[in-house]
Amino acid sequence: MTRFFHIGLAVWHGVLGSVVAGLSNDFTLPITGSKMDGPPDAKPGVVTVLGDVYVGPCVALFLFLASLDHAVAAIWWTRYLEGWRDTQRWIEYSISATLMMMLVALLCGITDITSILHIWVNYPLCMLCGYFVEYRRRLGIWFWLGSALALPVWVGVYVQIGINEPDVPGFVWAIVLSMFILFSLFPVVQWNQFERWSGDKDKADAAYCWLSLGAKTTLALLVFSNTLV
Repeated sequence: MTRFFHIGLAVWHGVLGSVVAGLSNDFTLPITGSKMDGPPDAKPGVVTVLGDVYVGPCVALFLFLASLDHAVAAIWWTRYLEGWRDTQRWIEYSISATLMMMLVALLCGITDITSILHIWVNYPLCMLCGYFVEYRRRLGIWFWLGSALALPVWVGVYVQIGINEPDVPGFVWAIVLSMFILFSLFPVVQWNQFERWSGDKDKADAAYCWLSLGAKTTLALLVFSNTLV
């Protein structure tokens, strides 16, 4: 991995984020809550819209965060070569991956506030576990805990897909399947880093960058081309 590759990724994500921010429409997805209609064992009450999520700005934000992450890595490249830990990567992931997962869930029809809040708890904690693994330079309990934290979110997504099938749009299926594969490869990279690559940070950094590029670009283009123009 070279400094110039990080510079290129910073430019790419910045340009793509600017295009999304500049050309997106005002497409929104709702955040909802249910009012109780009698005692707790009564039928579900009326669904109330608590607010709207503007999809375009959310997509632009995770792209700009990635651009900033790569810019910092390029600026501090010398420190990286000396064994500096990529703290900014895990901070970026904790926000951008959560934003991305929230959009995936909303596009599948998971709109209730409780589920969305669970995503905003589980995914940052998952990234924190990933940071602890890198900090301690071994897998241990943190690796498995981080993987376990992400699992319930994906179970919920596929349950919701099953409920809505066969009315799920093709682009939503493409988003769900591509994001599941790409997100699942991140722990695979970390496992390889400490089990097969002898802690080779340069090789892991390259893998993380390619996966992040693939996931963010794929989600941004699929969402932009199908809902934001």
